[in-house]
Amino acid sequence: QLEQAVTEGYNLAQTAGKAFGCRSMFLVHGEQDNADGTTVDTAKTKIENLRLDFQGHVQEVTGSSEPIQIISNQTQRYFAATHGPLWQQAVMELWTENANFHLACPMYHFQYADAVHLDNVSSKWLGAYLGLCRARVVDFGLDWAPLHPIAAKAQGRLLEIRFHVPAGSIEIDTDGVPAVANYGFNLFQPDGVTPIAITSVSRSQPDTIRIEAGAAIPVGGFWTYAIDNGDGGTNACGPTGPRGNIRDSQGDTLIFDPTGIDKPMHNWLPHIVKQIVA
Repeated sequence: QLEQAVTEGYNLAQTAGKAFGCRSMFLVHGEQDNADGTTVDTAKTKIENLRLDFQGHVQEVTGSSEPIQIISNQTQRYFAATHGPLWQQAVMELWTENANFHLACPMYHFQYADAVHLDNVSSKWLGAYLGLCRARVVDFGLDWAPLHPIAAKAQGRLLEIRFHVPAGSIEIDTDGVPAVANYGFNLFQPDGVTPIAITSVSRSQPDTIRIEAGAAIPVGGFWTYAIDNGDGGTNACGPTGPRGNIRDSQGDTLIFDPTGIDKPMHNWLPHIVKQIVA
């Protein structure tokens, strides 16, 4: 159906004496791959194969040589009782490795109508995030990247994480997303299983979060964000699912539909698993 839409769009444009083009596709993913245990590498390969298949059809129909860009979300639920956050990790790796894949936003700040599906307002709000990302990378050719860590340094009981902040500064927000322990952060020993107690999380610079632990934080250990910390377990979405309270301040000035839906377009930090290196 996707390829048919391109073919029919091209034919209609030709009949009307107009040019036709297609430069991107939206990929809004559910949780089934996580439930099935689809590995990170398999997920990445399947997504890229989808993009290449669609790109081939578009180029064949239109005669264009431009690559297709994928604009995607990062789903929230991941069934950790049997499988880890595989899709979440695949998305984080893809946007750093593949210039044609772009992460618009995570999903934990939206509202859900049930355990799986967004309500009508959040569906439109998600559409605004996808459209904004598309406009930036496709229409304006900007080098867009979501809020994400760019450096982490452990010293004794302290870990400082510096972030690429798309707009404004790092903010700790317990109004837009219900407060969760340590604002979503966890620390682990190098085995990735044994937790390290956190005593405080704070913003030390406009682009930096400082985590203080109850014991020394070893090189080779791990820090995570919005992983294994949902009130309703990992098999949940929305305000009781895996989440965090870290965002930038883009939504202070950028509002989706200010006279109607009136939702701030903050960039929330995606779900993350990172190893601490020297």
